Amino acid sequence: MYKTYRTRNYQYTKDTVETIRQYADDLGNPAYFLQTPYNKVIGIFPYRTFNLARQLASIPHTDNNNLVQGWCSIIPSGDFDPVKAGYLVLWDLGLVVEFPPSSTILIPSSMVVHSNTPI
Repeated sequence: MYKTYRTRNYQYTKDTVETIRQYADDLGNPAYFLQTPYNKVIGIFPYRTFNLARQLASIPHTDNNNLVQGWCSIIPSGDFDPVKAGYLVLWDLGLVVEFPPSSTILIPSSMVVHSNTPI
């Protein structure tokens, strides 16, 4: 979806991540190696945050260390009723969104204040 709708931004992000991976690997310290057999699966989103607790909710925040024009993929998982819980809140846009398990949204997470309600 990112590659289809924001082609140049996707390519910039991909090139940047590949440069960082190569630089880290060139340092020669295995602890810094970022090239893995999973690169094709991981793609251009090399970092993840998992909210695993059943009652966990995030506070309103932006992801300040993310690329400003970059998009962040958010995918809820688990077994919950999206009508009753687990809403995605996009504060700047004044939206509270039903967000069913396994759905996906891309947002510029460094610019849009977002959070989720407990599941």
